[in-house]
Amino acid sequence: YHYTTDFTTLGRAFFSDDFEFEEKAVQKNLLKNDILKTLLPGLAEKFSAMNGFDEKEIEDIMRAMIEEQNIKAGVLINGVRTAVTGQAVGPGIFELLTTLGKEKVIDRLKKVDKWY
Repeated sequence: YHYTTDFTTLGRAFFSDDFEFEEKAVQKNLLKNDILKTLLPGLAEKFSAMNGFDEKEIEDIMRAMIEEQNIKAGVLINGVRTAVTGQAVGPGIFELLTTLGKEKVIDRLKKVDKWY
């Protein structure tokens, strides 16, 4: 279960760049998949080239990358979630990214190299 009081920790990534990363999420969703070291900054570049930042476009870009790289969707989706929120679970990824905003998402995806 999650409670309203959890929002101060679980919701921190929505309001501040100073949030904690869940160690299990980092291990499972970032470090276990070395390919993300290059995919996440590459995704940031694709997002940078977007005129807007809506859910449909984000989904199309991510699904195309998944297909191009021949990886399971969860590898990229869970990696992105952990990179931008520090968590393993949360709202739907496309809604999450639009809520965080283009610049914040791009910035956080570019910082993924700190884990490798």
